[in-house]
Amino acid sequence: MALNKIDINNIATISRIEITKEEIGIFEKELNKVIKIIEKVQDIKIDDIEPLVSPISIIDTFNKHLREDINPQTCSQEFMETIIHNSPEFENNLFIVPKIIE
Repeated sequence: MALNKIDINNIATISRIEITKEEIGIFEKELNKVIKIIEKVQDIKIDDIEPLVSPISIIDTFNKHLREDINPQTCSQEFMETIIHNSPEFENNLFIVPKIIE
């Protein structure tokens, strides 16, 4: 698939880029070179090649070493009441703090 001057002009219009006629010619040549390289890469047969590294396997291995995120202690009602009593403002199980960012 090769790009022509009309394609380059349409891409520039969609991208809201103003280019001159000379630049259209330059972009046509350069983008067609890039497309040829991409086509060569797409033609490489990799079906029989085993992947060297899979990001999924790295994540799975990493996650196996993590502990579950469980709170080892639960707060008693008495402890919670002490915390609430000692806080300046507390509403709907939330601590009310002064606004610091406008």
